[in-house]
Amino acid sequence: MKIYKQQASGYTEEVSEGFNGWAFLFGPLWYLFKGMIGRAILVFIGLLLLTIPLSWFGAVIGWIIIGATANRSYEDYLVKKGYSVVSDNKGKEAKKEVKKEPEPEYYCEYCDKKFKSEDALNKHYDSCEAKKIKSEKDTKTMIWVVSIIVFIGLGIYFLINKKINLIPLFLIGFIVTPFFDKLFNRFKKKSNRFKHFEFNWWKKGIIILAIILLFVLINWLIPECPKSCNDNNSCTNDFCSAETGYKCMNTLKLNCRGNGICESGEYGTSDCPNCDDNNKCTADSYDSASKQCIHVEMKGCIQ
Repeated sequence: MKIYKQQASGYTEEVSEGFNGWAFLFGPLWYLFKGMIGRAILVFIGLLLLTIPLSWFGAVIGWIIIGATANRSYEDYLVKKGYSVVSDNKGKEAKKEVKKEPEPEYYCEYCDKKFKSEDALNKHYDSCEAKKIKSEKDTKTMIWVVSIIVFIGLGIYFLINKKINLIPLFLIGFIVTPFFDKLFNRFKKKSNRFKHFEFNWWKKGIIILAIILLFVLINWLIPECPKSCNDNNSCTNDFCSAETGYKCMNTLKLNCRGNGICESGEYGTSDCPNCDDNNKCTADSYDSASKQCIHVEMKGCIQ
């Protein structure tokens, strides 16, 4: 167990050594809980890259790697945030001189202002601009993380099921990114028509809604075959195409027991009628060509 302390705020964090079971169970969610949003996105993408080609085997490998590297990643994150080790795994204090202050001092973790009492610090938090800015930034970052996860999920779904819907997905993804604003501003400088036009979020929302409605209409107008035409009958050919009007067709297979057609060599099965005339002196059979029962008398037979 290692203990990290941030000298500016006095906050401490405990970090275990070895394999992290919580990170193994929750994966990217553990990184989000710890505030490592960028690492959570990378871990999620890494899991997808392992799972898609290797299926469940790749997923297991990914989760094991997450559990094995989580503690080290968190230590690096704490160091970047200004934390340093004050206690090792044996409980011994790290060799570092800490100046003892005659009176306790409290620091704002957002703007580093110093206060003499905890009450003064708490009052400061209510009006701290740096805290508001960080809170807004964290909210935007969380929205971006959720949006990226949804975007990747929909992209994989459309790639497998209906590729045409990748067009509106990428269009909408481009519109909500800052790259769209930069591209539009460049175009606005070159064109006097759009000199006073501004793209705010409600205007972007109208465009996004129009794109969604357009492709809903396209999906409704463009016919397609059902995902499956299987009628659970092994004696039918199941298919669908533009020639069938995008409707399922189930045509009977010949020479297949169970197709309901009595064919040569199938007498005695459920496909053929029962030609038994209750006469023990006749050989009963069915002629599939003439579709009639045949009763041939057996010579020397006494009824």
